[in-house]
Amino acid sequence: MLRKVFSITGLLLFSMPLLCQIDKDLFPLDRQYRRSGFYINPELTYLLPIGSTNKTETADTLTYLYEVNGSGKLKYGIELGYFYSFKKSKIVHFLEGGIGYRSFAGGAEHKGTLFLPSDTSNYSSSNTINYNLAHVSIRANHVKQLKRYSFIINSLGINANYAISEKFDRSFAYPSNFDTFTNSLNGFLTYQIGFGYRITKHTILIPSIETTLLQVFPIDDVRSSFKFFSHDYQPIIFKLRIMFLRKDPVNCNAPIFKGPQPAL
Repeated sequence: MLRKVFSITGLLLFSMPLLCQIDKDLFPLDRQYRRSGFYINPELTYLLPIGSTNKTETADTLTYLYEVNGSGKLKYGIELGYFYSFKKSKIVHFLEGGIGYRSFAGGAEHKGTLFLPSDTSNYSSSNTINYNLAHVSIRANHVKQLKRYSFIINSLGINANYAISEKFDRSFAYPSNFDTFTNSLNGFLTYQIGFGYRITKHTILIPSIETTLLQVFPIDDVRSSFKFFSHDYQPIIFKLRIMFLRKDPVNCNAPIFKGPQPAL
């Protein structure tokens, strides 16, 4: 009986190194770490105006012809979340989900002419935008490894946004009952691209840029951008994601990099 116990124990000790060498081509790039962990995303945000808006609104015998030109400002945001990677995946190497806060700001220069039956009136207004939202994000990530600890990342995701504060000011009154704005509760399909590098034994740094592709809620308004004062703005988010790695006591999560092994 004692001999059998020693034999089984010896077999397990011998098998463990072999199991640890199984090709598990996975994130986060090193056998010593778990396939899951936390991240933090400090962000810079920007509203990129899309061209100019030229429209004509009519009501009874009145016609209002107007033009809107937008401008954007740099603001900020932050996201906290959790990631989980998959064994031997070829398309989605890891998923991540987070919650965060984002602030957007910009302007809209409005110029219009109201055509009356016997007269015309001209209007000009410098409008300001302050849009602050809370969001929940889920992203599927594909990693293309470049060197031992560097990679390119492409991500598709969905953001659910809720405006916790909105402030839209006009410097001068004009016929504005036609102005349209993004819904306070909205959802967008997003795309993100970035470059990653493991900067320490326990952290990975990923500078990246994200933008919206398609509004998925409300579904009655197909667009890829936010709308303020009837003008379209493409949200651009510059991210500096820091991922925190955790030691794996089993030491079996060993990715195999099929490329040169540069000296670190």
